[in-house]
Amino acid sequence: MQKRWSPIELNLLRENFNLPLKSLLEIFPNRTFYAIKSARDSLRQKSSILHEPWKDNELNELKKIWAECPMDQILNRFPNRSYAALKTKARILGVYKPKFIRKGNMEPLIQDTPLAAYWMGFFMADGSLSNTGNLRCWTSIKDEEHTAAFAAFLSTNVHYDPKRNAVGLNLSDSKIGKELSERHNISTQKSVIPANLSYWNTSERFTPFFAGYVDGDGSITKKYNTIQISVHKSWLNNLYLLDQWSKKYWDIYSSTVTPENSRGYSHLRIHVRGSVRLLIEELNLPILHRKWDRIKIFDE
Repeated sequence: MQKRWSPIELNLLRENFNLPLKSLLEIFPNRTFYAIKSARDSLRQKSSILHEPWKDNELNELKKIWAECPMDQILNRFPNRSYAALKTKARILGVYKPKFIRKGNMEPLIQDTPLAAYWMGFFMADGSLSNTGNLRCWTSIKDEEHTAAFAAFLSTNVHYDPKRNAVGLNLSDSKIGKELSERHNISTQKSVIPANLSYWNTSERFTPFFAGYVDGDGSITKKYNTIQISVHKSWLNNLYLLDQWSKKYWDIYSSTVTPENSRGYSHLRIHVRGSVRLLIEELNLPILHRKWDRIKIFDE
């Protein structure tokens, strides 16, 4: 349980109120991202300026930046105004954000390259694809840089959802979307209707794809160099395939598939050797090092 914020901490937070949350994490190393955000939001709500009339310069600034700037930048420009207050005032002023579909290029995802395989793995774990070819992928704000790298790969931009503490991308291409859907049997209900993973059953494709999937929806623990994935029970056969391929293409100690737990989820645990981390690093993929660095390269 988090301890209460001390008066000294709160004063320090007030002094650095306008800094990005990432910078505040450095100032408060013993506080979590969500604890800092909650404390800052509480200070914002208690600020007396919330109840003061809007000034002309504030209104002009809001009209100027509302449609184009990401929400996190707008909140930084108006540190004493809440998200709800800003949104309400923008509506009164008659300014709106454009429809949440952005241009980009989905074609790199169908290329047969390690980088495309990696991002397809990441998308399979965290993304969705509609029948009209609209691709979405949302992650926690803590993985903002990683999501931005995915967006750059697709020549698009990231977007922010302050209410969910999330960052994501959204683009559409009916032709490429159809090709991706047919190649991998990607359903609009991907989480409960399993995709077809057979395309990734080669030594060149499996490693980057699985690395991306782990970065999207897996975990790695230092103990026994363990990679773990938990999915809906409908994906159980795919877990068996990933288990088989890890033994086929990687040097591992052991692996276990748990068919179903009380919550309806299946699990795959793989105890890998350090050579797996070296293999992935040799591909020069944009992996999440906070995960993969947990794998010891040399036995202790």
